[in-house]
Amino acid sequence: MIHCVSAKKIIDIYRNTSQDVVAFWQLCNDSILSCLSRGNEFEYKCIKFRKEGIELPNGLAIRYPNLEGHADNKGRIQWQYGGDDKNKSKRLYGGKIVENIVQAVARCVMTDGMLRIQKKYPCVLTVHDEVVVLVPESEAEEAETWVHAQMVTDPKYMSGIPLDADTGCAKRYGEAK
Repeated sequence: MIHCVSAKKIIDIYRNTSQDVVAFWQLCNDSILSCLSRGNEFEYKCIKFRKEGIELPNGLAIRYPNLEGHADNKGRIQWQYGGDDKNKSKRLYGGKIVENIVQAVARCVMTDGMLRIQKKYPCVLTVHDEVVVLVPESEAEEAETWVHAQMVTDPKYMSGIPLDADTGCAKRYGEAK
């Protein structure tokens, strides 16, 4: 019981100090019914909620096909999507949508940086949120500074976002970190 009380206190502290995050969870939770299920379109900052999906700044979409809501034993609507003969349906709720949006938009920001880099140097590998760039050894120091600047440039759809990146330079990938 003590662990439950402690956990509840930690949750309450987080929610009280991160009210913008909690409000975005709620906005996403409310959007399941109004936008993703019923098809009412809604734009929030750089994303658009639509029927069974969320359009990202680069035009790609996070899809929630076969979205269905069912009342639980307390009468609350529980949402699921993606179920068919081959795939098990997945639970959907506001916090999960926020997680999906954050990861997808982060990828958009990263690939925007990669496209800028690609104009000067080849991007030869990505690993999660890393980009590996091949540069001539004689340009390594200058290139590292330039690549960093490309990765922290605000995207036009998120002006003012606080971006940062770590860089490293080495002859071998494992040594660049």
